[in-house]
Amino acid sequence: MRIGGLEMAGEAGYVTPGLRRARRAAFLTQQQLADRANVAGMTVSRAERGHVISLANVLRLAAALRTTPQTLCELGETEAVGSGVVDHG
Repeated sequence: MRIGGLEMAGEAGYVTPGLRRARRAAFLTQQQLADRANVAGMTVSRAERGHVISLANVLRLAAALRTTPQTLCELGETEAVGSGVVDHG
């Protein structure tokens, strides 16, 4: 299901396959990003491993990285589809 340009992974929330790429581009550790976004470090870790996170956390992470939620929810060219990652293609 798509809501506001974001692909929902069921009722629980969103997957963020672009998160790791965006975090690394900002030269941040997972904990630094978590601190900036006011989320738990485990939230960033789990999100980067393909676990579903809430829309509120997607928005917090996007704001902390100065990017859009859509960017975090998009697959990069080198990222494989699978392991719970939603294919937007």
